[in-house]
Amino acid sequence: MANTDTEFFSTNKDCRVKLDGTTGPIATIDSMDEYILRMKELLKENKLPVMQCVQKTCMCGTCAPKSLKKQNLYDIMKIYNTEAGAKNFLD
Repeated sequence: MANTDTEFFSTNKDCRVKLDGTTGPIATIDSMDEYILRMKELLKENKLPVMQCVQKTCMCGTCAPKSLKKQNLYDIMKIYNTEAGAKNFLD
């Protein structure tokens, strides 16, 4: 996601996690071309970039499917869906 005020790019509108395990912008307006080239090189080398969330509170819902226990997933998915919807997602 691009923020035209700050000229920062983030993973998405709610997630501020970077590939190095820190939070902040993934690139700036000046470094975005370099970031894109880096991602292309990783993909060419068959090294898919992996992001590990370091935020204490989930702001985007992306991590919900990574829950170890179904009940945790249901609890997280309630933020975005009904509990029935979350159970249908898993079944």
